[in-house]
This record gives sequence, C-alpha cells and structure tokens, in this order.
Amino acid sequence: MEKEKVDIGSLIDQETERRLQIMEESSYEWPQKAGKGDVIAIVAAVAVCLLLIIGCMTGVIA
Repeated sequence: MEKEKVDIGSLIDQETERRLQIMEESSYEWPQKAGKGDVIAIVAAVAVCLLLIIGCMTGVIA
C-alpha cells in the first residue's frame, strides 16, 4: 500500500486560516491575561526544573 504524500505546508496554511477566521468572529472570547499567580507558578516550575537538571548533572540525582 502506497501512502499518499501530504503537503504539510498546505495543511498548516489551511489550519491557520481556519483559526484566524474563528478569532475574527464577534462571538470569540479572548482568554484572560496571565496574572501574578500564573507568573509565580511559571517561575517556580522553571526553577524546579533547573534545580533538577543541575542535580542530575552533578550526580546528586542518579
């Protein structure tokens, strides 16, 4: 069975156009902006990941 070749660029263009049309509708609800709690959670997650990476690199975590 021969697989049909798909042009990924064309698929991306079609999906982008579809999503832009949805966002241009007057009934589209934009998401809320990130608040202080969100920023704190993101920074904490990055800090924990960095600590784990450093721990692995130094041999503390095996």
